[in-house]
Amino acid sequence: MTPGRAARRRHAAIGFASVIGALVVGAASGAGATVMDVVATLTVEYGTTAPLYMSGVGVVTVNPSGGGDRLISLQVGPIYFGDSDSVLFTDPNVNALVKSYDLRGVSAQSGFFFDLSHAATSPAKLTQNTLPISGIARICLLFSGCLSTTTVEVDLSQNGTRGIGIGGTITAGNTTGFRVSFHHAPWQLAPATLDQSTVGGIITAMATGYARGPLSNTSTAAKAGGSIQLIAPTQVFTEGVPGGYSDTQALFTRLTLNFVPEPAAMLLLGPGVVSLVLLGRRRMRR
Repeated sequence: MTPGRAARRRHAAIGFASVIGALVVGAASGAGATVMDVVATLTVEYGTTAPLYMSGVGVVTVNPSGGGDRLISLQVGPIYFGDSDSVLFTDPNVNALVKSYDLRGVSAQSGFFFDLSHAATSPAKLTQNTLPISGIARICLLFSGCLSTTTVEVDLSQNGTRGIGIGGTITAGNTTGFRVSFHHAPWQLAPATLDQSTVGGIITAMATGYARGPLSNTSTAAKAGGSIQLIAPTQVFTEGVPGGYSDTQALFTRLTLNFVPEPAAMLLLGPGVVSLVLLGRRRMRR
């Protein structure tokens, strides 16, 4: 082997070792980080219809200001959910206005939650609780025959100032005089109640959130394997159909975040590192 060729191989080996070292150091430096992957589920319960489920993945920072194993605060990054299937209203006695609805282009924007440990065990609301859900709801009206010209489209949030996960009111309608108003409230963990029209009159619908650890222990919710479910209640009023019919619907949006346990960094790197080392040794021997 010529001296120049040997030198090139030594340089290649040094570079190869540097790459492996960087991977190992990087894995070790992230071992104590509070940043974790999450598997997210967005659940929408509109009236008495079957729940609508959407899934996504994202990244959260748990207890960015400290807090140990107890979940105190949570920084949530964007989570994309996409489009949903259509959900049918199968009981005309419950909602005589809407035939079906679906969601399009749904995503959770960035948000921050604080005082989670108190909000999970008392009626107190979160001191910081804004995380907008963007996208469009398409509502197919029963009396209109689901024509494309009479389907109502409603923004899930507007300008980051009102909507699901924020609060405020969003109203939409069409040329037939149909009008639907969504009165939103911010995210919460404590039980939420709304009015719900039924054939027998108005009843109370309720939903509640939670924060719990891997073994359902509320004191370890910040650990990998823990989860949190936030509730965004929305009171829906519909009116303006032939005959003057109107009704009241409960709409609960649930955002469930499951903190994914991370395997040891070296277990993830191990097979790849071993393969690269063996490949490097074979090349050095040539």
